[in-house]
Amino acid sequence: MKWFNLKRQRGCQASSKRTGAAHRRLGSPFTRRLRFEPMEQRRLLSVTIYDFDDLQDMDTDLDEIYYLGADIDASGENFEPVGDSSTPFEGEFYGAGYTISDLTIDTSSDAYVGLFGYTSDATLDKVALVNVDIDTDLSTGTLYAGGVVGYSSNTDISDSYVTGKLSAGSTSSAATYAGGLVGAVNNSANQTISGSYTDCDVQVTDAASRAYVGGLLGYVNVFGSDFAVLDSYAMGDVTANASPTIHAGGLVGFARAFSSSDSSVTLSQSFATGDVDADSTHPNSTAYAGGLVGEIIGVGSSVGIEDSYATGTVTATGGSSARAGGLVGESVGVGPTGEAYIANTYATGSATASAGYSTYAGGLVGRNAGRMLGVSDISNSYATGVADANATTTYEGGFAGLHAGGTITNGWWYNAVNTSGLGSGSGDVTKETGGAGEFYDADHDVYDTDAPNWDFSAPADWIEFTDTYPHLIYEWSTSITTLLQLQNMQLDLDATYSLANDIDASQTAGWNWDSGDSE
Repeated sequence: MKWFNLKRQRGCQASSKRTGAAHRRLGSPFTRRLRFEPMEQRRLLSVTIYDFDDLQDMDTDLDEIYYLGADIDASGENFEPVGDSSTPFEGEFYGAGYTISDLTIDTSSDAYVGLFGYTSDATLDKVALVNVDIDTDLSTGTLYAGGVVGYSSNTDISDSYVTGKLSAGSTSSAATYAGGLVGAVNNSANQTISGSYTDCDVQVTDAASRAYVGGLLGYVNVFGSDFAVLDSYAMGDVTANASPTIHAGGLVGFARAFSSSDSSVTLSQSFATGDVDADSTHPNSTAYAGGLVGEIIGVGSSVGIEDSYATGTVTATGGSSARAGGLVGESVGVGPTGEAYIANTYATGSATASAGYSTYAGGLVGRNAGRMLGVSDISNSYATGVADANATTTYEGGFAGLHAGGTITNGWWYNAVNTSGLGSGSGDVTKETGGAGEFYDADHDVYDTDAPNWDFSAPADWIEFTDTYPHLIYEWSTSITTLLQLQNMQLDLDATYSLANDIDASQTAGWNWDSGDSE
């Protein structure tokens, strides 16, 4: 395929800043008596940040409204995260189109690490971190590390991004949570992360206890509320090494909704392109690795992935057991009202699982199961990567390693190595034998003559181009509204295109626009 081929940037532009200006509150009694729109009023009553000292001073007032008023050059300084579990950041932060470059956090004592260590009932918008360098190694207690937020509770994040690298480790017997944007999300109120991305490698090394690691989010847990990741992506590699259990995903390491009442986690119109490697050598350990998510689990509630994809190579190595999937390592619904679902998705990377006892490897999902009357369903999805399971007991399939406790509808797979779509179980899974060209027609409708039971055009979520596998409909349009659609004009060079709105292409600095196979 010749589409969305990028080289991730490593570096930053020189930044300008206004000197000699401390926190500056805009407005006065006079201006506050004037009539302003709500957002204008908010800006007038806010604190404006112009330099590194202003940025660091946020920790002196944790429920304020902050706006960036200039690009911030944080080079040469070691930043102290703003907020912790006893005094969380509960305010609002607006990047306003400015960037914070070369932010460095090097610590062995902070449990909550990021621009914001701990947030609660906060709002974060247009946070732009360029070339961060976060290195943390905790010896006592649980570690939460993220580029923007270490630990997020009931906090909305929108239109934000992080580039650079994040490395976390802990010799403590407690868990490690690490993500390029957010280390851990733990919610009891509705929250959304939207329009955000990371272009940073996330690495957890030698963690002495459980590790949850993701390119965007390390860990998501909600109770009695709804959480969604919308229109977001991650491009960096994810690497995790821990003694016991590991969950690692290109976008999210682990996602769970837990409740006897209404509760949900939804990942929609999102993708990941980096490689994922989860390695645990403890004799009793289990490793979960997925190109998009390591594991999704709905306990008495719903967790779903829809209109999303992953393209990276996935490797899971466990002492006892391992699950590896091109999209998801394991998908589980637990309890009579527990549901996990995957709909309108695809994965193109290989999935390899190795362990001492049992392994599950699938082109799309390693292990897809329901427990205690729960269900795990898959629909309208395909995989093209090779699945390889190595252990005493193995389950490998071009589509899923094991399927039990749910339904598969309109599943499709293709590779030249695997002999079966499902390593164990049964479902509506068909192997394509003709290659990508079998799908194309002049109207870009998707219909495979080798699998007539799966008419891609029926759900109207797919689109096709010459000699490519199907794409999700939002990836391409003649009326361009996103940067992804702008890049994917190359899928049809004869079409007539128009811009439907302004597009911020600042994130393309350093990308390689040469055509070639996607990485």
